[in-house]
Amino acid sequence: MKQERDDLLILDSGDLLFKDYSLDEPLKKQLRLKADLIIESFNRIGCSAFNIGDYDLALGVKYLMKKAESAKFPFLSANLIDTYEEGRIC
Repeated sequence: MKQERDDLLILDSGDLLFKDYSLDEPLKKQLRLKADLIIESFNRIGCSAFNIGDYDLALGVKYLMKKAESAKFPFLSANLIDTYEEGRIC
């Protein structure tokens, strides 16, 4: 999409990867694969940025930051703080 138009801004407002906090243990592997597919799809369409929603943290901050490494777009948040490192995550 973005390859066809330079002025196109593609954003996601959050809760992209998961739709709930309570992820059933037997489904976690499937949900991780789905998250990988979503990120790869957003890479291909040329996503400009992704705002982290609360459900995106369902598997933890470390998991989400690992997913951010494979994304070709920034993960954004104005209020996500790491209380252990005492700093902003994004």
